[in-house]
Amino acid sequence: MTIEQLRNEVEEKINAIEYNWQDTNNNIRIMLDIRENVDNIPAIPSAKHIAEVAVSCNDYLQMRDFLMGLPTEKPREKVITYLTIINDAVSVENAVPTLTVLSSFMYELDKPESARSLLNIALEANPDYSLANLLNRVYNAEWPSRMLTDMSADLHPKVVKTIETGVPHL
Repeated sequence: MTIEQLRNEVEEKINAIEYNWQDTNNNIRIMLDIRENVDNIPAIPSAKHIAEVAVSCNDYLQMRDFLMGLPTEKPREKVITYLTIINDAVSVENAVPTLTVLSSFMYELDKPESARSLLNIALEANPDYSLANLLNRVYNAEWPSRMLTDMSADLHPKVVKTIETGVPHL
C-alpha cells in the first residue's frame, strides 16, 4: 500500500468514526492499541487505528497527553516513528495534536529546528491550538529541554489514571 492509498483510507475512516470522548472503555482500548502499535513499529498501523488516534487526540486532550508521556513507557525512537507515521497518514488539520507532541519530542532531543518546523506546521493549521501556543512560548524562552521531559514523566501516570477511570486526577 502506498502512503497515498493509506491517506485515502484513513480519511474515509476518520469521516466514519463516531467518537465519544466520555466512553472510558473505548478510550482504554485505544490507549492499549497505541501501546501495542508502538511495540510493533516499524510495522505500519492499520488505517482504522490511525484514524482513531487522530480523532481521539483531537477530541480528548487526555489522549494527546498520553502520547506526550508515552516515552516513559516505550522507547522514544519507536514513539517518534509511530507519530511520524500518523502525521504522514492524516491531513494536517487532523494532525495538529500529534504534530505538536512530536514537536515537543524534538525539543526534548535538543533538535530545536525540527521542533520549530513541526510546531509551525501545527500553528499554521490551527493558530489557536493551546498546546502549540504554549510550546511556542517555551521554545522562545529557551527553556531547558529536560523540563519538558520531567513534566511529561510526572504527569503521565495521572493522565493514564484519568483515561482509565474517566475522572480527572490532575
